[in-house]
Amino acid sequence: MLKRLVDITDAIYLATDRASLFRAVEDGSCSLGCPEFLLFCHKPSKQEMILNATLTNFHRSFLSDYERYEWAEDDFMLDLVLQTKQPLVWDTAQLRYEDMRKQSYIDFMHASRLFSGVVVPLQSRPGTASALAISSATNRSLEAGAVEAATIMAYAAMAKAEVLGLCNGVSADAVKALLTLSPIQQEILSWIGEGKSNMDIATIMEINERTVRYHVTEILRKLGVATRAQAVAIRLSNHFDPKA
Repeated sequence: MLKRLVDITDAIYLATDRASLFRAVEDGSCSLGCPEFLLFCHKPSKQEMILNATLTNFHRSFLSDYERYEWAEDDFMLDLVLQTKQPLVWDTAQLRYEDMRKQSYIDFMHASRLFSGVVVPLQSRPGTASALAISSATNRSLEAGAVEAATIMAYAAMAKAEVLGLCNGVSADAVKALLTLSPIQQEILSWIGEGKSNMDIATIMEINERTVRYHVTEILRKLGVATRAQAVAIRLSNHFDPKA
């Protein structure tokens, strides 16, 4: 499993456009035993999450019927994703609902050969949701370590999608600039975002205040802004949290 995970993350890291990232995520999903995948990043509504996914290889007929029958309101998987931050392992053979509409959605999933898998909720911008779902046409159990591998793949895939400019409302240039910050600069920017002064940050991080001032100057230079408030705004608007 470790070797497969290294291959998956390497392929995602090397992706240079939508097509190569698509192939990397698809190959990664297949290697985890769940060949179908759907990645949505910073989507504001249930319909957008599925019908305007960032990347997916779900069959067109599934997406067409999902829209036609307005399944978004009865999609229990989306409801669970919006309620938790933990990876969700699911198996429709073990799910039963008294609500006829919800049970009909499970039947729809069976007809679409979506029987089991895992969904990894991802941190997202306020008012939006992000997740990676991978699924299998069988009810077999996932391999040991598959959920952890899917989680790592999910975060890597969304980070690369942001860098490639595939996520609405996220600036690829800003994300790239944020990624040039060193770990100590990322932490300092995080504390600035919480309203801490240079002296406060120096005390919290147990470093010299002059060192904090130097790194603040470097943060502003790398982000191409003039004020601390502008730097924090870039961090917040692009959902960048090194402590997450």
